[in-house]
Parts: sequence; structure tokens; C-alpha cells
Amino acid sequence: MKAISIFNDVLGPVMRGPSSSHTAAPYQIGRMARALLLGPGAAGSDGPAEATFVFDPGGSFAQVYREQGSDLGFAAGLLGWSLTDERFGQVLDVAAREGVEIRFSVASLAHLLPSRAPEGAEGKLHPNTVEMSLRSRRGRTLHAVARSIGGGALVLDRVGGWPVSLTGDAHELMVELAPAAEGPVLDLLAPLLVPEGPPPARQERAGKVFLHARCAAPPGAGSVAALEALPGVSAVWAAEAI
Repeated sequence: MKAISIFNDVLGPVMRGPSSSHTAAPYQIGRMARALLLGPGAAGSDGPAEATFVFDPGGSFAQVYREQGSDLGFAAGLLGWSLTDERFGQVLDVAAREGVEIRFSVASLAHLLPSRAPEGAEGKLHPNTVEMSLRSRRGRTLHAVARSIGGGALVLDRVGGWPVSLTGDAHELMVELAPAAEGPVLDLLAPLLVPEGPPPARQERAGKVFLHARCAAPPGAGSVAALEALPGVSAVWAAEAI
């Protein structure tokens, strides 16, 4: 059973305002995006080089992302800052001086809706949806979609085009691979899994397999490198619990 926090779960999230949904959650989304982009043990010469955050015009982010500090939250998390960093209000200026190009735009995200919604269901995006495209200095890229769902909580819905559900409460390791590589990948994942926990979740499409494992400890750089070195593995994403 998950431990209950008096401050986060009863009184409210420990956060920087003015809004848990529009400031604190964007910070955590940016933080998770950084982890997935760079991987564990990223070299000092690596870091975010550019990032684009897109909000749907019908959503609330599009209306308030400047006034509520969503842009500052996304940027601070992406740069790996503490949420209490005194420079929070200047993060976009600091990013620009450090050569990190961060863009925010408003454009239709209708392409994120399922092509066929269940009968009777309304085809609507969550109002706090953001689509992210990022690139690191070493050329790693990440495409992800996330939602701020209230009270500082978040869900990452897509990573690399694959549907997921990441909430920041677990150590995550995801691998995209050719079907022939599945056995060796599972062998490497086995000692990393939560003891007596479920096996990695599996998806398959267009000749690719996607395995999503919850790990007992933060995935290390060595484990990620070993997976990336396997023939048939095309991408690995890792993030520790936040």
C-alpha cells in the first residue's frame, strides 16, 4: 500500500504556486521528460538543447500558461532545477543564455484523439494536455504527451508514440525492439523487476514490440547501456520515481 503523506495527500501538494495544476504539475512533467530524454547517468556534456511544448487552443494551458507560470514550471523541470530554486522566475532567460531553445505554442492536438472512440464517448482532450518534442545536445530525441490531472499530479500518456500511463510513482524502464530481440531483453530486465511483481507490459505494432517494466530500484546507466547494445533494440527510456 502506498504511504500517505499528510502534506501532499491530506493538506495539499508541496509545491510552488500559483497553481498546482498549472505550475507544480508542469514542473514534474518537465522533470520526467528530462529523465526520459537524457537517461540515467547522463554525461555532464549532455543536457536539453531544444524543447517544444504544444497546447491545444481548446484547453486551459493555452489560456493561462504564461499567467500561471506553466512555462516556468516546464522549463525548470526540463533543466533539472529544484522546484524551490530562487531563480525560478528567470528560468527562461537562463535557458536562453545557456543555449537551450524552449518554445511554447498553441495548435490543434486533435491528432492525439483516438481514431475511433467508444460508442457514446465524447472525443475530447483533457484540458491540461501538452505535447512535447525534445532534443538533447548529444542528439537524443523524445516525443511525449502528458496531462496535469489536478493537485500537482500528472500522467504521461505517450512515449515515443507508444501509449503508456506514467504517474511518477514508480521506477520505469521502457524498451522498443524487434520481436527477435524480445528474449534477450527480457533476460536483462528480469533482475531489475519488482520482486513478485507483474511481468513487463507488452505491446506490438508495425513489426515492433514495446516492453514496459516497473523496476525495484532506479534503472542504472549500465542497465540502459546493456539494453541499448542488444541487436534489435531501437530505443530505451528510463525514469526514476519523482
